Amino acid sequence: TDSLSATKMTLPSISSNVERTLDPCVVLMKELVGQYADLWEDKGGIFSLAQGVVYWKPPTEAVDAMKESLNEPDNMLHLYGPDEGLLEFRQALSHKMATENGLDHHHVMVTVGANQAYVNCVLTLLQDTDKSVVFAPCKSRLIDPCMNKRSLNPGISC
Repeated sequence: TDSLSATKMTLPSISSNVERTLDPCVVLMKELVGQYADLWEDKGGIFSLAQGVVYWKPPTEAVDAMKESLNEPDNMLHLYGPDEGLLEFRQALSHKMATENGLDHHHVMVTVGANQAYVNCVLTLLQDTDKSVVFAPCKSRLIDPCMNKRSLNPGISC
């Protein structure tokens, strides 16, 4: 008998915060797409826009720019970027929004996904005693408003 199996270990219980956290929708969406894919084959297929499920490649220009950036001696692509997004990208997006969409006098923030955007809004706009409403349809299995508020203040009840 090896020493690990002979030693009885008591593992800590799972946090109640983890138990209350909803599962992400990625696996369910992939299963649903797979289940009904044959019904949509003659119509061009099913293209899910669910989190983490992308069916198209990035534009060639984006791939070329990334390759070029990787060859620059001072590239910082291996590091985390600022929470609000890279300054140069935000400036370019602001310029595009002003010239093409007529939108100015605003601040642009770029996030890696909906959950980060929601958490940023919660952190910025809500106090511990405030309540928030997320209207359906929402990514309820992805964005768990109660979980996000509890992570900021465990005493919050939802």
